[in-house]
Amino acid sequence: MVYRECLFQEGSEVVALDDIYPSAYVAHPDFYNEVEEEIREGGLAFPLVVVHSTVKHWREVVTASPALMPVPEHLSDKDMVYWAACGNNRLRILKNFGWSKVDCIVVPEFKQANDYCFKQRKWQNDRHGRRTRG
Repeated sequence: MVYRECLFQEGSEVVALDDIYPSAYVAHPDFYNEVEEEIREGGLAFPLVVVHSTVKHWREVVTASPALMPVPEHLSDKDMVYWAACGNNRLRILKNFGWSKVDCIVVPEFKQANDYCFKQRKWQNDRHGRRTRG
């Protein structure tokens, strides 16, 4: 898939939406609705950024970042999972739209995912005249 803005030099891979766990709560309703409308009108502007790691790594990240959602209890530390580092709202929106798969930038560590997330947020905020934190 070719995205409206080329922020990523790496390729993406297709991952089933049901295989991706959200890691953050839904954003403010105004922002969520804005993202939903943009996807409805113009499609997906960016791939989701997901971490493919052990649940143990995910738990370590959540412990250091209390704003993240807790890891689902049924998962064991050795399980390998995909979890959304950037695109939690898009993940929920795409599921609501009935999508079954999505392009993702897949990385093994949260730090690497965070770098991609910052690029996406900066582009989005610049586009809407908002200041980017981070």
